[in-house]
Amino acid sequence: MSSIDYLQIAVRASSLNERIEIVSQLQGLKTPSWHRAALTSLDSWNLSRLADRLTEKFYQESVHRLAPPRYSKAQLVDVLTEYRRWELSLDRADERVRDVIARVHSAWLPTYRASLDAFPPDNVQCSQPNWRRDDIYYGRAAKACEPFLLELGRNLRSVLANRGLTNVCRFDDQLVEDVEEHLFERFELSLAWAQEAHANVYCAETAMDTAHATPADYIAYMNGTFRSAESYHQFYLQFPVLGRWLAHITSLLSRFGEDLFERLADDAADLGRLMFAQRVSGYRRLRLGKSDYHAGARSVALVEAELEDDSIRAFVYKPRCIRAESAMQGLLMRLKDDGVLNFASRTVIARNGYGYEALIPTDRNRVSSREEAEGIYQELGGYLGLFYVLGGGDLHL
Repeated sequence: MSSIDYLQIAVRASSLNERIEIVSQLQGLKTPSWHRAALTSLDSWNLSRLADRLTEKFYQESVHRLAPPRYSKAQLVDVLTEYRRWELSLDRADERVRDVIARVHSAWLPTYRASLDAFPPDNVQCSQPNWRRDDIYYGRAAKACEPFLLELGRNLRSVLANRGLTNVCRFDDQLVEDVEEHLFERFELSLAWAQEAHANVYCAETAMDTAHATPADYIAYMNGTFRSAESYHQFYLQFPVLGRWLAHITSLLSRFGEDLFERLADDAADLGRLMFAQRVSGYRRLRLGKSDYHAGARSVALVEAELEDDSIRAFVYKPRCIRAESAMQGLLMRLKDDGVLNFASRTVIARNGYGYEALIPTDRNRVSSREEAEGIYQELGGYLGLFYVLGGGDLHL
């Protein structure tokens, strides 16, 4: 596909701020006569309705901000009309116009292009991850985002192969598949909605009776709709924001996975010594999404490690500074050593901007005596006291 094909989804997926930015950057260019052509009455009607909704949004915002609205309807109509003209003339636009659009969307458009340019892969039959099972691939529509899953997997496997990380310890390929599945699961509901809407239109256009459709009919529809890079692109042109965010999160997860794998390799010796008192021989599984997503789609992850005695143990990776948690554990141990309270503590390994914590067991919520129960409540009361003394404002944090 050409660069124009990829810019099509960028112009469709642009936010209002991005449309304003693009129009602003293009204002200095000498516009050709064909760019000034009048819009159709349908275009004008659609832009007026969109401007009405945005005007109401900015008015409601101004009420809360106690300030005038940021844009009037006339301003919105002007910028949306100018943007629409550039959109309609994209195939005749010169490199300066295309470069402006590409720069505005540089955070995700290269990943979108790379994902489709590499589809279908030559070795599609060589890898059979869990998401290629029929009940997920077709039943949960993982096929609808296959190019992005494959792109993410290529990026992460390239990191492992080219950075020499596997020379430190073993990284099972399951870790890469776990990140791929995480990407799919984050978009599963959105993909299902889009695919269902598309399938309904398909059935209407082909006069297919959905009440009598068979699983074979559904698989034929999926294979026909998602058969090539061009067919995927046509699908995402109808759902451009979905295509945009799939590409953007693919890019962010690639960088997150790269950082995580490098840190696990760099810290393997300390993790074994401080966390488990034995050597880490390899990493087996990842479970992402154990927190909200911050700082580029990053979340807390549960990591399963294989130790030198062949046991499997899990620990928590946090992609943010955890020096506060480390200091808190040091304080709890100091108070325990001083005989204040029998505080429980856990291993925390703080690094620059990230860190690791021991996994808190979930099967220790039963006591067998009143004395044990009293100890738990004393510890909880002491912890809340520390929280108050230290000026805590967010108990979860």
